[in-house]
Amino acid sequence: MFADNIKYPDDNRWQAGVNIIRRLQDQNWAAYFVGGSVRDILLGLKPGDYDIATSCRPKDILRLFPDSDKIGIRYGVISVKTNEGDKFQVATFRRDDTHSDGRRPNRIFFSDLTGDSARRDFTINAIYLDPVNREISDPQNGISDLESKILRIIGNPIRRLREDHLRILRAIRFASRFDLIIEKESFQAIKKSASLVDKISPDRILDELTRTFTGGDRIFSLELLHKTGILAILWDIFIANGEKLYSAIHDSFKLELEPIPAGIWTAFFAPWKDLGIPDEQIEHAMRRINLPRKLKKTII
Repeated sequence: MFADNIKYPDDNRWQAGVNIIRRLQDQNWAAYFVGGSVRDILLGLKPGDYDIATSCRPKDILRLFPDSDKIGIRYGVISVKTNEGDKFQVATFRRDDTHSDGRRPNRIFFSDLTGDSARRDFTINAIYLDPVNREISDPQNGISDLESKILRIIGNPIRRLREDHLRILRAIRFASRFDLIIEKESFQAIKKSASLVDKISPDRILDELTRTFTGGDRIFSLELLHKTGILAILWDIFIANGEKLYSAIHDSFKLELEPIPAGIWTAFFAPWKDLGIPDEQIEHAMRRINLPRKLKKTII
């Protein structure tokens, strides 16, 4: 059981986050680490960052931490700065209204921990850790899914993907990085919602796919992108020439590659040229994700 064998970090950033949580709790507010940091700790990995969720309202967070940045206050998020210069996103428990732009809620409503967990993307990212009392709250049963190696979208999967289109690509990344099987209903929702990827900005697509291919099993990622129809949404050449091109990229990804953007994207686009696809079509495909000019020149 992950929860029975937690190895807590001991670095300075962890301690700085714990100090913020302790200060909130000293004022009788509930406060937890939540999201990717908790997931990574349970998996025995070093977190890249720490997000904090609390019952404390933004105005009270600002009162406790007056040097904070309130740029995200519309969404109940305050960026708390420590004396050492570290910044932590401290968000008040909330539930979200509708999302008209496929990214952010139109309005938020303050809530409790259970309500806050219900608005999150995947169960494995909705686990709350109180580092002061060493207690875990898991209202969406994320630990069970983590132990079963399942990636499950919280609530109604179609609705959750429509709220934030990037969750479609994030699902691929998490499944690849942590060797997870996407739960059946969630997988079908991703397939049905794949066309929403076309509404994501090219820069965000490039960032997400680069992180996917360099941070996890790139072949597994490619297979998921193909099976869900995302490749064909991003590049319509896969509709007419899909299997041949997909197979060529699949073979290219089997080669020993350094997990850096230059190596990965060269391996992705080199087969296009080998198959005789005109340079202008390859250039157009690269523009679809705003591939950096320097990298383009190494391929065509």
